[in-house]
Amino acid sequence: MTQPSEYKAANTMTLLRLNRQAVKADYNRTLDQKTLKKHLDPAGVHVIRPMMLHEHAGGLLVAPHVRCLIFLKTVGSMEPVEGWLDIDLKEFNKLPSVKTARENGVQ
Repeated sequence: MTQPSEYKAANTMTLLRLNRQAVKADYNRTLDQKTLKKHLDPAGVHVIRPMMLHEHAGGLLVAPHVRCLIFLKTVGSMEPVEGWLDIDLKEFNKLPSVKTARENGVQ
């Protein structure tokens, strides 16, 4: 897994796919798919912050996955909406990393 301060990014199609996988895996943190489809910016990029490695789903021990805070880009807004999503570890590691404003020298 990446360092806790390392952020990842996903476009809307990828985020919807990751959410479907989380629902199918019965992970504890998922997002409502109908609400996502209605409100997410189809061309949006969503920033993903890993918060912890997690190994339970529905109270049972399962393969490791990453509990993430997601900054969702919605239609018509520049302010992100926060959500929580458990993402399969292998899928999480495939996502591109992004730098924070601080890492890019912005104060």
